[in-house]
Amino acid sequence: MFISCKKAGELASESHDRKLSVMEKLSFKIHLSMCKICKVFAKQYELVKEMTKIINKKIEDGEPIGPGLSEEASQKIKIKISSYKEE
Repeated sequence: MFISCKKAGELASESHDRKLSVMEKLSFKIHLSMCKICKVFAKQYELVKEMTKIINKKIEDGEPIGPGLSEEASQKIKIKISSYKEE
């Protein structure tokens, strides 16, 4: 039931794309309870996913991405994010 750090990272990613099985959830939670590095990674990954949602919403609404970004930088980010959506 104990999983590797590599598997924990995969489950952190997959948990945003699909519902994990009961065994996957349990194994993941046990791993995070014992591995501080993976726990930090999982939290950071969650933060990145949430920030991505916020940026995507701003792009869809035509809002500026961030207060300190130039228009050129904002456009580059928008183009890059759009290219990922098309894949």
